[in-house]
Amino acid sequence: MQLIFFTSDLHFNHKNILKFQPEQRQVSDIADMNETIVRNWNKQVANTDTVYILGDIALGSKTKTKALLARLNGIKHLVLGNHDQNVPMDAFASVSTYLEVTINGTFVVMFHYPIARWNKQQYGALHLFGHCHGSYTPEGRSMDVGIDSRTDMCLWSWQEVKELLENKEVLSNH
Repeated sequence: MQLIFFTSDLHFNHKNILKFQPEQRQVSDIADMNETIVRNWNKQVANTDTVYILGDIALGSKTKTKALLARLNGIKHLVLGNHDQNVPMDAFASVSTYLEVTINGTFVVMFHYPIARWNKQQYGALHLFGHCHGSYTPEGRSMDVGIDSRTDMCLWSWQEVKELLENKEVLSNH
């Protein structure tokens, strides 16, 4: 069975992220962080699973980033973030700045940044984002799926997202 996962703000090779997120990224250095993310990712994700990455994959060279991405299981879709200038776009099944999909009958809006109002929110649509590193609490059926919004450096499964958001308030468009 194919599974679906979400993540954001991996920040591979970004040494300052360890200073910014010490509680979430309890690792010794950049190499340890990179390896922990790869290991955790591949424990969760099979090669046939789908992963939506909502931006900010890596800092550093395109070559190093491509090598790390090649080690990650799954069919990867990128929603661009503000730190994706050197990301090899050919490593993804799709690349967009904003994405709308329907998953098991649920409409999902994905963007790197949180937005106050999203398409079909009044009908129960979900909004998934990153960028905030777990520091922003959104309204309604909206959620930060970034790696730093957890304490285990893992991805969010569709099941987890659905369970966390299905009983949240459906916001009107007003």
